[in-house]
Amino acid sequence: MKQVFLRENKDHIVSSKYPLPVKAVRGQGYDTDDTIVYEVLLNGKPALLLVREKDRTASIFWDEGIMVYKISGILSSEEAVKMAESLE
Repeated sequence: MKQVFLRENKDHIVSSKYPLPVKAVRGQGYDTDDTIVYEVLLNGKPALLLVREKDRTASIFWDEGIMVYKISGILSSEEAVKMAESLE
């Protein structure tokens, strides 16, 4: 499932939720030259926060059992974490 949210300034935020296939390898690909990677906790669970200052984007990935979640867009790392923590 994917949802796209548009802000008044036309920036967008994408929220995704999808099942992790059985025997799938977990991980995320990203541009290592332009991305700062943080390991963070969301409600006590590990998550991966990717920040690209060059284009002002942030993406946060985490999983809960067989479901994988992602929030990304033109937003700060603080906004990404706050949005992720607010999901149930």
